[in-house]
Amino acid sequence: MATWNDVKGYLKGQYNLQEFPDGSGVKMVFEYDDGRSQLVFVTDANGSWVTVASAIGPQEKVDANKVLNSAWLSSAPGGITSLGGLVLFQCTLYTDAIQGPELTEAIRAVAIAADEIEKELGLGDDW
Repeated sequence: MATWNDVKGYLKGQYNLQEFPDGSGVKMVFEYDDGRSQLVFVTDANGSWVTVASAIGPQEKVDANKVLNSAWLSSAPGGITSLGGLVLFQCTLYTDAIQGPELTEAIRAVAIAADEIEKELGLGDDW
């Protein structure tokens, strides 16, 4: 894929999603067989990069040491960040190099990792 619009076009064909009003990102919810769900954001990061992120929980409820010691940090492509008071698991991909299967796998991996970390920390299923 070459542009953010190409990425959005691919995502619209694959997922039930909502686009941000300014067009800079999309959000989607993944439902799991165990009744849990996970909110995932895919956003344009400066035109050359795409960020896939999923919330773990509010900063005030997340024990940073437990997150940093989670086995999921070494088994999924990405890392931990904070934005707007939320702790997120995210990965960033180079827009020009993204192919559909790689983007799909990154979205799946981020959603699973964030949900598993959320479970490890006992934060419920709010995100």
